[in-house]
Amino acid sequence: MSAAGVVVVDLAVAGDDFDIPEVEGEYSNIRDRKVWFPPPSQWVKCNIGASWDKWKRCGGAAWVLSNEKGEVLCHGRRSFVNIGSKSDANLKSWLWAFDSIKSLKFTKIIFAAESDELIGAVNRPPAWPSFKHQSKELLSILGSILEWKVVLEPYEANGGANLIAQNVTREDRWQSYIAYGFPRWLKEFFVNQRSVA
Repeated sequence: MSAAGVVVVDLAVAGDDFDIPEVEGEYSNIRDRKVWFPPPSQWVKCNIGASWDKWKRCGGAAWVLSNEKGEVLCHGRRSFVNIGSKSDANLKSWLWAFDSIKSLKFTKIIFAAESDELIGAVNRPPAWPSFKHQSKELLSILGSILEWKVVLEPYEANGGANLIAQNVTREDRWQSYIAYGFPRWLKEFFVNQRSVA
């Protein structure tokens, strides 16, 4: 059980035969899929992306919030400075995404990302003692969200959020923002994603 009283499942650890009633099907065989899947009805999905530039010591964060039809409701991008590692960039990205979604007042959220370590730290804190600090920080924010799940999203299925995050570190886009819909420069990507949904 999570701090919010919602069962949170690490699908990478639970195995292929683990059933989640609300999200059975597209989320039960996560290792086998390479495409993005929408959340179930009445839920939204927040894909979280992170990037890190070792030489500039900066990080880029992004999240993309979509509904069950595959429509992008909104997205955000943020830059961070003095980031010493990829794991620090991931943590900053997750904390910012969780806090942003909480501020936007969404109540049934599936957070999806690629970081096995942070997913483990949230879903099974005792099994990840090296990530106790990260677990505490993440669960403190999640505790104020009504219903949530944290799931592993394969790299190939998390492309939109990753591309936006990489926009910070690869193209020096330092301006942070939250905006309605998707970025225009990724229109084709998200239109194709929606057609899969």
